[in-house]
Amino acid sequence: MKNKKMKLKKPFKYLIFIFVILLVCGIGYYLFQLFDNPLIGSWVSSGGTVYQFNRNGKGVMIVPTSSYDYTYEIEGDKLTIDYVSDKANDAKYTYTIEKDKLTLKGDRGTFKFTKE
Repeated sequence: MKNKKMKLKKPFKYLIFIFVILLVCGIGYYLFQLFDNPLIGSWVSSGGTVYQFNRNGKGVMIVPTSSYDYTYEIEGDKLTIDYVSDKANDAKYTYTIEKDKLTLKGDRGTFKFTKE
């Protein structure tokens, strides 16, 4: 009976260990997104469009006549923007940041912004 309990304890310890590792990785990824996200802030195009990226995965696009709230996700160099309003089209971009310059490349073209 004692031998059977030991056999059950070992796999349970491994499962706990794997769970802790996954938990730490998940928290680390969340903190990276929260504190080390280079998109955070306001970016303005030469045409006056402003993208504001907040730390909570939300933002707003401001154009001269209105504004559109959105949520966004980043995976590597991919940016997905999901607008709350149906008046704005959701978008997927490949993005690059060089110093204070943001470039968004997507199906609708390439857009350049400067950090405010």
